[in-house]
Amino acid sequence: MMTHFGRIADEWLPITFALLLSTVITMVATALIMQQTSRWFTKSAPAQGHSDE
Repeated sequence: MMTHFGRIADEWLPITFALLLSTVITMVATALIMQQTSRWFTKSAPAQGHSDE
């Protein structure tokens, strides 16, 4: 780590941008997958023959 400190200091902005962008992409992808999965499971629940009546 210390041997590359100069390079990290020189390139801190692209490193920070890449980390933030990848975090946002991961959060959005996770949210979309969870949303789709929730819709998928709520649609299959009434098909199992369970009703509230």
